[in-house]
Amino acid sequence: MKNLITILCLCSFLISWDKPFSNYVINSEKKIQTKTQYTYSVEQKFGDNIEILLEKYITKYDSNNNRVETDTYYHSIDQIEYKMIYKYDSNNNQIESSKYISEDQIEYKNIYKYDSNNNRVEEFKYRSDGTLQSKYIFKYDLNNNKIESSRYDLEGNLDSKLIYKYDSNNNQIEEFKYRSDGTLQSKYIFKYDFNNNHIEFSGNGIFGDIKWIYKYDSNNNKIESSRYNPENQIEYKFISKYDSNNNLIEKLDYNLDSKFNRIEETLTGKTVYEYEYYD
Repeated sequence: MKNLITILCLCSFLISWDKPFSNYVINSEKKIQTKTQYTYSVEQKFGDNIEILLEKYITKYDSNNNRVETDTYYHSIDQIEYKMIYKYDSNNNQIESSKYISEDQIEYKNIYKYDSNNNRVEEFKYRSDGTLQSKYIFKYDLNNNKIESSRYDLEGNLDSKLIYKYDSNNNQIEEFKYRSDGTLQSKYIFKYDFNNNHIEFSGNGIFGDIKWIYKYDSNNNKIESSRYNPENQIEYKFISKYDSNNNLIEKLDYNLDSKFNRIEETLTGKTVYEYEYYD
């Protein structure tokens, strides 16, 4: 159980601090029909790495590379734990996402609205009984960059607000999160290379000081993500591998520990991706 919690926490950190780049954009040279993801924890026993399957995800895409369904399997690989269903409009904007915990039992539903520039301007989150849980309002600049995201509670009161700033290449360079009373809760800074690849993320928020460094290959695929502690010592590292179609096929998770002036790397997790393509 300890290993399971560790792996899930590491994945949560990676997704959270890489969020501007963690959406489901498909960079494949071919049209993907199905992507299957296997997530393993890794334990060291008698000098060998023992892989333990934790989760399996099967994601289906339409012919426009839109994600339309994701089936999640935990522990019992033959039984679906829950299912996500996604719907789109004629402009390929996602207009709905729903989580089902059985074939006819919905846990929540999100509905999205867009402006004439296909920018998402409103998001409504509903509970299983159809009652509204929260509402988000988004604002954009003349370059269609999202510059403000506001969350409102059921009474229409502002709960939190995010402010985004961009450089001349329309790359997000700063993010400020404010509480309902207007006080600053967190600030994050983003840096890029000459190819506009996101190479550094740093700041301070609810998890304290944080810093991520990212590296890329010649095809601009992210191949390494490293997290540093406030003393600027590396703690975690994720190595990603790609196939000839630029699809992510493997991610290795490492815990790093500094001992006797040397860094020891321990493999703690592994994720494998398999693809099926449209003809």
